[in-house]
Amino acid sequence: MRRVGGYGKVSGFRYMAHMTQKQMAKYLGVTVATYSSKERGINQFNDKEKLEMRTLFRNKIDKNLTIDEIFFDAGYAKIRKEEVAK
Repeated sequence: MRRVGGYGKVSGFRYMAHMTQKQMAKYLGVTVATYSSKERGINQFNDKEKLEMRTLFRNKIDKNLTIDEIFFDAGYAKIRKEEVAK
């Protein structure tokens, strides 16, 4: 199975937020198995989940975090920031 995007980063942000997969699953209203498959990149987080996670991580880690920084590879996030700045 292939990993989708930069989802390995999600586990790092979850760890920095001092949350377990079980707590994240409950926060998002999904099962632990569903959350785990998304964190491992087997399935994708939907847009609503991404927004909810960004809000959580902003409150717990860094108020300026973006969805790109959480869910996409650094190269993509940099390109995207440059496009927005234009």
